[in-house]
Amino acid sequence: MKTTKQLFAFLTVLMLTAGTLFAQDQNKGISLSDDHVMNLVSGINSKNEGLKRSAIYLAGKYGIEDLTFELVKRLKTEKNAQDRILISLALYKIGGRDGYEAVKEIANSDYNAKVRRISNAICDAFELENDRLIVDN
Repeated sequence: MKTTKQLFAFLTVLMLTAGTLFAQDQNKGISLSDDHVMNLVSGINSKNEGLKRSAIYLAGKYGIEDLTFELVKRLKTEKNAQDRILISLALYKIGGRDGYEAVKEIANSDYNAKVRRISNAICDAFELENDRLIVDN
């Protein structure tokens, strides 16, 4: 009787663990309500660094095109170099011409050499993946 209970407990834990591991694929291609997008906008504009970075990361990870304008606006006003790099990466993951142009502007004019270098690399990746985004200056 005791081994049956242990076996049942083990199988239950195994099934819960397996469900959690395989559930990660369900996040791809999710659609968000307007409230969720507005919460991410609030997070992107937050003074709380952790919340801001998490919101920027999630915008890029899930490719939320509705946040492109907000990210571009934030990229132009952000003082923290690490955050500018994170925003550039999020815009790359989202894709689109507006994001490309904002990252290209930062790559050419940012005062921080590391931000310029990484933004140039992101622009190169943009151009390789999206021939239509190449802009001759």
